[in-house]
Amino acid sequence: MPELGSRKYFGYTSDNGKTYQFYGRQEDNVQAGNTPEAAGANPSVPARLKKRHVWAVASPGVRRKFWIGQLSNGHYSGGGTITVSGTAWVIEGRVGEKDQGVVTD
Repeated sequence: MPELGSRKYFGYTSDNGKTYQFYGRQEDNVQAGNTPEAAGANPSVPARLKKRHVWAVASPGVRRKFWIGQLSNGHYSGGGTITVSGTAWVIEGRVGEKDQGVVTD
């Protein structure tokens, strides 16, 4: 079974400016440009909020996503490559944040 590495908390600023945090694999998130923070520094990202992310490919048929904590992150706005454990992941697309909150009249 592959080693998953250590996990940490990272900051996430939603499109409406509210600050949250999420828990994820340290190497993936640091290489993706996310900022580590202390546990409990901010509330967790609500379940209704689908975080923005980029899709990346390492080779044909091998695709994954990386969460992006800030809109200003260069990987989100400009693409490029994220290298994790020696594997280069080429960004092929981005997906914006989606708030699936309850709509009331």
